[in-house]
Amino acid sequence: MNSEGKIAAFLEPLSPYRDRYSLAAITDTEQETMTIEVVGRGFDASDLMRSDSLPHERFEASVPNPSRILGEPTLCQRTYLMPSSEYRRTVEDRLVKIGARSKNPAYPRAVIESAGAERVRLAEQGLQYLKRTKQTSLLSNRDQYEPIPRRLLERFSGGVGHIIEGLRRYGIRLGSLSFSGTFSERGRFVFWDFFPADLASAKQLYLNS
Repeated sequence: MNSEGKIAAFLEPLSPYRDRYSLAAITDTEQETMTIEVVGRGFDASDLMRSDSLPHERFEASVPNPSRILGEPTLCQRTYLMPSSEYRRTVEDRLVKIGARSKNPAYPRAVIESAGAERVRLAEQGLQYLKRTKQTSLLSNRDQYEPIPRRLLERFSGGVGHIIEGLRRYGIRLGSLSFSGTFSERGRFVFWDFFPADLASAKQLYLNS
């Protein structure tokens, strides 16, 4: 497929309504530190990547280097935790987005922006959809955000470190990189994507045809 100028993409068959935690991160240009943003149960990575939701938590962390001493601690400091009142608003916004997806799965924002006074109805449709399909992660904790466990944060940052180290082995240095990933309700982790802030640098990722 490379000779035809095509890229095959395969997505994990996971429901975005059953996510436990979703994370997005961006590294500095030297790939030594990164900012990590997190949303909680029932939210998905697109909420962060498309700015559909404010992050529920934010961290500043060092990028782990797998080639260094095993067990070397990753420096990580939380810089933001969303208050409960704001968290409840993000839950309502998420329900509106889910309701809008029932009308336009690919572009729910177009529905939301044209809905106006229909936001309450869209939220109710989203709520009923989650109940009907028994995907109630979002509804299990609507009043207060539950902070991400440290071990999950370290798994995500460790994965970022391994990807960057793998690129370096091939002499690929892309500068500032963006990552996103999700922990399922059963604790499985999936990286959805990564890409350089400088899109011109992405050419280094393509094999010569």
